[in-house]
Amino acid sequence: VGGRVELKRNLFIIPTIQKKKVQTKKRVLNPQHVLAQLNKYVIGQDEAKKRVVAGVFEHLTKCARAKEGQRFNKNNIFISGPTGTGKSYMCECLAKILNLPFVHADASQYTQTGYVGMDVGDILRPLANEAKNGKLPISIVFIDEIDKIRHGSEQKGGAASTNVHAELLRLIESTFYRLESRLPIGKSVCKIDISQVLFIVGGAFENLQVKHADKAVGFTTEPVATNRILTADDYISYGMMPELMGRFSYFVQLKGLKKDEL
Repeated sequence: VGGRVELKRNLFIIPTIQKKKVQTKKRVLNPQHVLAQLNKYVIGQDEAKKRVVAGVFEHLTKCARAKEGQRFNKNNIFISGPTGTGKSYMCECLAKILNLPFVHADASQYTQTGYVGMDVGDILRPLANEAKNGKLPISIVFIDEIDKIRHGSEQKGGAASTNVHAELLRLIESTFYRLESRLPIGKSVCKIDISQVLFIVGGAFENLQVKHADKAVGFTTEPVATNRILTADDYISYGMMPELMGRFSYFVQLKGLKKDEL
C-alpha cells in the first residue's frame, strides 16, 4: 500500500474506427501522458493520482484482454481523504480524459431494497442506455460518502447500514446484475453484464485522518493530522464491512490541501 507506483508502460491500445480506403492507425493511451493531462486539472496529490491512474489502466488492460464470456477479478479502488481534496473531481477528470462514461453516486441516498429511498441498483441506471447486447461498456462508477453508511449508522426509513453494505457488496463483486426497469404498470427485470464497470468508492473518514487531544474540552485545541498510511483494518475498525473491503485492490489516500495548493 505504501509503495510508489511507476507508470512506464503502454498498457492499453485502442484501435481507431476503420474507414474505407483510409489507412488505419492505433491510438496508444500512455499512462504517463494521461497523468500529465490529469495534472492540468488536479493540483497536488501526486502519489494518489499515480495510484488511481494505475488502477484504472489495470482495469482497461483486463477488459481488453478478456475473451467473450471470460470472468476476471476487478481491481476496484478505495479513496479516502478530507472533504474538499478532490476525490470525485479526480475520478471525473480521469474519465473525461479517457473518454469513458462516468457516474457519480452518493452512498447516503441509498437504502436496503424495500425501504423508502433509492435502491443500490439505481446506481447503474444512468448507464442502462449505453448497454449493447446486454453488456455495459467500460465505465467508471464513483460512489461518494461511503463513510456515512458505516456500521451503526441508520439510513432513511430505518434501513440498517449493514444491509446497504451487503447490497453494495453484491453489486461490486457481481459479473451480472439484475436491474429492474420501472414501467407505468408493474416492473420488468433485465440481466446485464457489468464486468467492465470499475467501481471507485470514496469517503472522508476524518476521524482516521486526524488525532484529537486526550481529554480536550471545548474548542481550544485543534486536531493534528496523523499523516499515517491507512489500511483495510483501519476502515473495518471504523465500521466498514470486512467482506466489502476485501473487494478493493487499490487503497488511495488523499492529503489535506496546503495554502499554496488552494
